[in-house]
Amino acid sequence: MSANPTLDKLQLEDLLESVELLNATLSVQEILQHLLRVAMARARSTKGIAATRAPSGHLEVLVARGAAELKPGTRVTEISLREQGLATILPIGTNSEKTGLVALGAATAPDFELNELPGLRILLGFGATAIANAMAHEESKRLNERMNQRLQELRALLDFGRGLTSTLDAEEVVQMLALTFAGRWAISRYAVHAWREGQDHVFRARGFTFAQMEALSGRYRDLSEAMLLGAGDELEWLRGLGIPPGSMLIPLRSSERMIGLILCGLRLNKKRYKREDLEFGLTMASRAAGSLENAWFLKEALVAREIEKELELAASIQKDLFPKAMPVETGWEVAARNRQARQVGGDYFDGMRLRRESSPRILYLVADVAGKGMGSAILMSNIQATLRALLEHEPTLEAVAREANQLLHANTPSNRFATAFLLLLDPETGRADFVNCGHNNPLLQRARGGMERLDAPGLALGMMPYPTQKQAAVELLPGDTLAIYTDGVSEALNVHDEEFGVERLGEVMKRLRDESAETILEGIFQAIEYHVGDAPQHDDITLMVLKRKP
Repeated sequence: MSANPTLDKLQLEDLLESVELLNATLSVQEILQHLLRVAMARARSTKGIAATRAPSGHLEVLVARGAAELKPGTRVTEISLREQGLATILPIGTNSEKTGLVALGAATAPDFELNELPGLRILLGFGATAIANAMAHEESKRLNERMNQRLQELRALLDFGRGLTSTLDAEEVVQMLALTFAGRWAISRYAVHAWREGQDHVFRARGFTFAQMEALSGRYRDLSEAMLLGAGDELEWLRGLGIPPGSMLIPLRSSERMIGLILCGLRLNKKRYKREDLEFGLTMASRAAGSLENAWFLKEALVAREIEKELELAASIQKDLFPKAMPVETGWEVAARNRQARQVGGDYFDGMRLRRESSPRILYLVADVAGKGMGSAILMSNIQATLRALLEHEPTLEAVAREANQLLHANTPSNRFATAFLLLLDPETGRADFVNCGHNNPLLQRARGGMERLDAPGLALGMMPYPTQKQAAVELLPGDTLAIYTDGVSEALNVHDEEFGVERLGEVMKRLRDESAETILEGIFQAIEYHVGDAPQHDDITLMVLKRKP
């Protein structure tokens, strides 16, 4: 053989084409696939692998052809490759600075070492540069993604911090924490449980129960770091509780003691929580823990007499907001009732006549204001005044809702908003236009026996600066009954943490569909009381029943 082989014109053209292909991609996988394909073609070999050197120093197979026993991800050495029948081992790069290697089975090409090997070594040299560039690009992408994630986390922390400074209510802190985690990781199941001696437990959950959180707090009472559940002997215990492995548990700690737990279920996109997620969750929990302590401290520091004065004033405001009598036309019945969980609640219902057209129309409204106390009472008053003013000149319910949303968002704190359902009824025809602003879907019991839910897209009033509400319509026929309610009805809990639910509400409406609106209203409240039993009332209960007489 010649000691200094040269490349002919055809080989140079092939080499140039391969180099162009290598420089056109920034994928290590594609570069290795091309190098292995060319090497096997030049050697006329049916078996080969391409491997790169990991940061730890070992060689790892990334591409394999005809070598079923050497799957991608397998760690190899030159000795083990030769034992597998891959005797021709060519470095990617120089012998002193190997980026990786290509290993081939028996070469059957005539004069392979003389005619093909020199060009192949040159190509592998170019391949080392291409791989280095691709790895640098991938590392740059990872760094950019990491930086972007950190920026998003910082923004979330800033927004969360602003929200915390706007409230001194423990329940609102827990609610903001739960919603932040749910939105951050796209989870449909979560729970936040906070406690302090001498204070009511604060609990906010979707998909998990208070009993599950109590079991977790008993087992992890000394937890100091965020963790993923499902390791070791806890796996069967978790399954018994109905908590999926892979869920994240975050402690709420203040000073040296734990004041709560946060449980985040599995993500909807099937992605697993990373170490960065654990760190972010713990940081958010630390911020919330300080606000919870401040909220509890303030509650303890307030003088009982001053609290009572505020509640009395707020209750007086609310009492004047509820209509003394609900408007109704001949051939129709309406009954409404509000039962507050505290002295001052956040629910509201109303009714008003509109005579802008030839035939009178009646607006019926049920709303649920976020929060409790004086702030909720004032916001409730603002909503009533805003809607009554807008109804005088806005042409449609959708326009009323959108304008009200913009006004409330511009003039109320970010943690103050209200869900609402507005229904504009034409008593003569039975047609009803409606708008649902993030509220529970009312139930329509048809006289013929069918059950429908009134739904239209729209977020809560004051939650976002842009309009989301859409108007829809329905026709109420003789004998039909409509129940408009707040979540205090469907989410009323018994001592076993079981909700009253929309199904039970529908069953009562179906059973009493031939009765008057007042009888149906009373029957639903009795069913709720029977279901709840001795459990305390956690939320305001508001219900309106509208019926068209047969």
